[in-house]
Amino acid sequence: MDKHRILIIDDAQDLVEALEEMLQLKGYETLTAHHGTAGVSLALAEHPDLIILDLRMPDIDGFEVIRQLRKDEWGRTAKIVILTASGESDKIPQDIALDRDDFLMKTEWGLDTLTTKIVEKLST
Repeated sequence: MDKHRILIIDDAQDLVEALEEMLQLKGYETLTAHHGTAGVSLALAEHPDLIILDLRMPDIDGFEVIRQLRKDEWGRTAKIVILTASGESDKIPQDIALDRDDFLMKTEWGLDTLTTKIVEKLST
């Protein structure tokens, strides 16, 4: 079986590097993008098995990334876990098809929590 590919879209370089290292140690293949526009392009080109997405980025926010992905046939069902720094999960726009359990607060998760969430999403 091929390795699951996970795309990390986040502008925080240190976080991206830590996530990438952790995921690779767990046997996942990783792709990275440091802003939303590049993340959309990479996701649509590579069709990763899961996307880890930051909401706050300098070019377009995570909600806009999701809107753009959902316009694509593959992107309509793309699996996404959002890492957010604040209570942004309480402000999910109506046109975004996500559940609150797709969000992890950056201050509240550890690598074990994230790994559990990734395994859950990949098994659905």
